[in-house]
Amino acid sequence: MFVTLVVLALAASPDLSDVQDQPASSAPAPDQIDADRPHVGTGAYVVAPGQVQVELGGQWQHAGEVRSFASPVLVRIGLADRVEARVASDGLLTRDAPAAYERGIGNTQLGVKIRLLGGADEPYLSVMPAVSLGLASRDKGLGSGESDATVTLLAGHALGRRLHGEVNYGIGGIGDPAGRFAQHLLTGAVVHQSTPRLQSYVEAAWWSRQARGGRAVSFIDYGVIFALVPRVLVDAGAFTGVTKATPDYGLFTGLSFAVGPDRARSAIRPLPF
Repeated sequence: MFVTLVVLALAASPDLSDVQDQPASSAPAPDQIDADRPHVGTGAYVVAPGQVQVELGGQWQHAGEVRSFASPVLVRIGLADRVEARVASDGLLTRDAPAAYERGIGNTQLGVKIRLLGGADEPYLSVMPAVSLGLASRDKGLGSGESDATVTLLAGHALGRRLHGEVNYGIGGIGDPAGRFAQHLLTGAVVHQSTPRLQSYVEAAWWSRQARGGRAVSFIDYGVIFALVPRVLVDAGAFTGVTKATPDYGLFTGLSFAVGPDRARSAIRPLPF
């Protein structure tokens, strides 16, 4: 099924050869998808009505003597011109420590993204409420075993012909065995459209704490996103920890693709629901 969906995305995407023949322009193809991975911050863009976008990843991180792995999955479904539904999972998790090796499933997140200001092609502000179901095992050290609720404001704006800036602010009630505690999130990213197919970015991310009584967690991440075709993207990057409570470093890579009508076609074809 997965291979079939990727093939459909490739088949539905127009060829980028015409864009490549114009080296003076760095603008992406008009119908190129916008993925919310690989950076921490979430873009203000909403997928087109009736479109389904799938974003898959693998990430490795090192913290002292502990190595961990996650395989996040995000499915975005366009419900209306301004609204998308979101279903995500941290996927398979592993934790390799000197005393033990653990593995299990990660948390599942359910949410929506709503465009508040700006047009579909250049939104300025969106909001994303979400709940995280605590499926990751606390006994194995893979999670708290409790559920969370968050609301995040997503802002973005062009900073020139090739640059785009994105800022997120989020606040959440994070569950643990003792109850709930408040957590704040702040991210800022600059994305550079290096070529019609290639984007590069750098981002700073900060959480007030990830455990009750814990310290701030912060890192700098940087990477690239490459369009194989407008509807299929691959990405890769790394992060470097800034605070003592942050893992030392990490690596990540992923694949994003979309199937279904693009925004131009969905505007003239009614949805089946």
